[in-house]
Amino acid sequence: MNSLKLYDEAREFIGKNHTAYYWQKNFYMQILTTIFYELLTDKTSPLLSRFCADNSIHNLDVQNFKILYTPPSYDKLPSAADMYLTLYGLKILFSENLDACSKTYDRQNFQNNIFRGQSLGETYAQSITNFFYEIDDSLKNFQQAEKIIEVPVEKVVQVPVEKIIEKPVEKVVEKVIEVPAAPQIVSDTESADLLKALGEIAKNRKSDDEKIIDEIKKVQQSVQGELSAIQQSLKQISEIRDDIDFRGMKEPIYQLIQLYHKLDDNLKRHPMADKDKGYAALIKRCESFLKYVAQSLKMLGVELINETGKTFDPDKNKVADDAPVSLDSTVTKIVKAGFVYKGQILEKAEVICK
Repeated sequence: MNSLKLYDEAREFIGKNHTAYYWQKNFYMQILTTIFYELLTDKTSPLLSRFCADNSIHNLDVQNFKILYTPPSYDKLPSAADMYLTLYGLKILFSENLDACSKTYDRQNFQNNIFRGQSLGETYAQSITNFFYEIDDSLKNFQQAEKIIEVPVEKVVQVPVEKIIEKPVEKVVEKVIEVPAAPQIVSDTESADLLKALGEIAKNRKSDDEKIIDEIKKVQQSVQGELSAIQQSLKQISEIRDDIDFRGMKEPIYQLIQLYHKLDDNLKRHPMADKDKGYAALIKRCESFLKYVAQSLKMLGVELINETGKTFDPDKNKVADDAPVSLDSTVTKIVKAGFVYKGQILEKAEVICK
């Protein structure tokens, strides 16, 4: 679902549930992360384009993403307040992280007017324009950071200093001062002066070579420092993306988990179909629906912890009946399934061990 469809869904839902603060915030955070990904991958966002059309904002001189100007949707309210709050949150998301957006939402009490289709006074027009240009600059910085990070660290410096200068300086000097014996016509004094001069040249050459070695080492140290900074930037960007990914998926995952538990609990309370065929068919449909929920969770990256016959794992299991258990105990029954998302335990499985 793109940002525009998500926004329309939020407007419709909040219009029917005016006091649903949790859902207001949830919609707001999902819309921000969706626009964030759209700008990074598609270089445009349908919701930002709709905002500009509905509020008569044209000719923005942004360089790193596009506004696709479309006719305004006159069946909708101007929604300038939604536009302001969305751009404000998006600016914070680019400069900080998703936690900062969440805290800002709570601090500014946005829920009083978000998704109400309200308009704003002219004093906010310049702020909205400034937000667009700040987001444009932030997007440029992200793109530049990704280009730097594309070069593997190992390929930046392939040859250590020791390989650049394979031969000791002393051996280089030896070749410099190797001269043929002076002809017989040169006197002993002239020969001595010549050897002395060549010795001075060799001495100066050795000093210059040592300076070159020192400079090369300084350059290598500088490059290593830059590489460390690049690696740190790569780690931070990876953490931001992982955080956005998990927070965007967290709410639908937990909703499916709760639905799974309710169906599973009902089936366990009625394990045997009675004589009524209609009841048996209902049980069968519930079992089928439970499988669909499990498949939906798996498609979202969530795995069930529901295997018996395995050794008790305190990181994934908890004892349902509070009975004592040892690390070599075997799981004999799953009372309540557990769930894990990309190595992160969402819920431990409640088990009975033997």
